[in-house]
Amino acid sequence: MTLLTLAVLLGAPAHAEPPAAATRTVTLPTGKSIDAKVVTPEEGSLEARTVAAMKLVESGDLDGWIAKYCGPTLCEGPEAITSVKRLNLGTAQRTASACHDGDNLVVTRVKGDRATDDAVTLYTWCGDGRMPAPVTWERVGDDWKIRSFSW
Repeated sequence: MTLLTLAVLLGAPAHAEPPAAATRTVTLPTGKSIDAKVVTPEEGSLEARTVAAMKLVESGDLDGWIAKYCGPTLCEGPEAITSVKRLNLGTAQRTASACHDGDNLVVTRVKGDRATDDAVTLYTWCGDGRMPAPVTWERVGDDWKIRSFSW
């Protein structure tokens, strides 16, 4: 059975628009409430890469994380890499799981235009009592690497 057949049988229009992105109201530590976008990322998107980066660090594969995601600004040499592993990734191993729900993210804000800018920052919700956690992606050739993060 094709999707079109199923849509006709169920009475849905064959060319229905995809559902609007879900939103969630979150409260910042300052007491201010904001509407955030619940994102189920498309494969290859910065959001999907963010979830994958979080999951990799949670698994403890710090060398794999460095090789796949660490950009030249963050990992500019052996001393920087050692520091990122010990400090940034050490903390992220304990906290990143609060910043995604499976493959979904709650994004409070996006700074930059991925079509034209060389850096884009996603602010992800990591739970009550925390400000949204930024991850800045920088364009490196045809790829995107992490410039900074705060999970």
